[in-house]
Amino acid sequence: MRKVAIYVRVSTEHEAQLAALENQVQYYDNLLKQHKDWELYDRYIDEGITGTSTKKRKNFMRMIEDAKDGCFDLYLDGIGTRQIQYELEKRGRKTATGLTKWSAPTISRILRNPFYSGVIVYRKQYVPDYLEQKKINNHGDVEKIVVEGTHEPIISKEDFEKVGKKLDSRSVQATKNARRSIYPPQDIWNKKLECSCGDHFNRKVWSKDKEGNRKFSYQCHSQVVTGTVKSRQRRGLSIEGICAQPMIQEWKLRLMAQVIFDTLWQDKHVVIEIANSLLEQAVNEAIVVDHTEEVFSINKKMLQIQNKVERLIQMRLDGELSPEEYKKIRKDLDAQMDKLETRLKSINSEEETGEDDVSKKVKGLQDALETRFDFKRYEIPDSVIDAFVDKIKVQDD
Repeated sequence: MRKVAIYVRVSTEHEAQLAALENQVQYYDNLLKQHKDWELYDRYIDEGITGTSTKKRKNFMRMIEDAKDGCFDLYLDGIGTRQIQYELEKRGRKTATGLTKWSAPTISRILRNPFYSGVIVYRKQYVPDYLEQKKINNHGDVEKIVVEGTHEPIISKEDFEKVGKKLDSRSVQATKNARRSIYPPQDIWNKKLECSCGDHFNRKVWSKDKEGNRKFSYQCHSQVVTGTVKSRQRRGLSIEGICAQPMIQEWKLRLMAQVIFDTLWQDKHVVIEIANSLLEQAVNEAIVVDHTEEVFSINKKMLQIQNKVERLIQMRLDGELSPEEYKKIRKDLDAQMDKLETRLKSINSEEETGEDDVSKKVKGLQDALETRFDFKRYEIPDSVIDAFVDKIKVQDD
């Protein structure tokens, strides 16, 4: 059985509007009768409420709180966030933004939000540099302010702490098992693959060989969030709008690259001529663009430091800083300025010798292409794929 909720609203209490409300309720009641596998959880009805703010729609908020309350109950019963995602969709619960599709990260954020235990946390962000006045997230750098809210909690503080401890223990275990630092998720195929649904691909371990070396495959990221078509069908969930793209093994991508490049290599001289032209053009552009962007960035930072110094002087004149505070901050700013000025000088010297060094490297690559490279004998280097392939669009067929 799939649990569903009915939510209807009219913006005024006029007779015509209230009649429309009855028609809406009747429509959903009839729809419920047509689906024998649907079980009504509750009806949520707001009369004479504007749609511009969800805070004024009491029954809408009650529906959302019921869904979130279910999150905590299920998690305390030992059900993981992915299974909770499927269960909430089965029950027809909607997210706070009215969506019918849930995700494990969304549920994790709900489970970690102390607001639902009756607590409000302030200073989740702070300004570390009062001269720059830019906010950043507070990860324990400064003390947060915790106060009791006036709203009704949907979970006790004791149970909220239990949920937090379970989440922390699972996070630690996941980190130990994942070994992400050894197998970085970003590679050439992550960079180039794009699904027909518009999302990118995630790398997954497909299998291991006898030596224990991992073999990878690539899965559409949207399936990681929603679940695959098969997994949703097994759970009786809707597959409307779910990406059906199958996973792609890395060896297939390598083989396809080899076949394509080998086919192109049949007209070797034309390809080499194009490659040489592209290499020279890319290198020439890189020399100018890299230095130009870095110089621009350095000048921008130097201007920011100058502005900070001016504000610092003004604060000292206004008596907002003691002499000791002023000297300490000014010393740090001067050191930053010296470092930037030193980098500018080194760029000027690099420009004098850098072009000759790059030209030698380009010549070496050109010689290798013309004399030694054979796509039938060697695996295509990622650098070659990166240089010649802009995007790999994965189609349904």
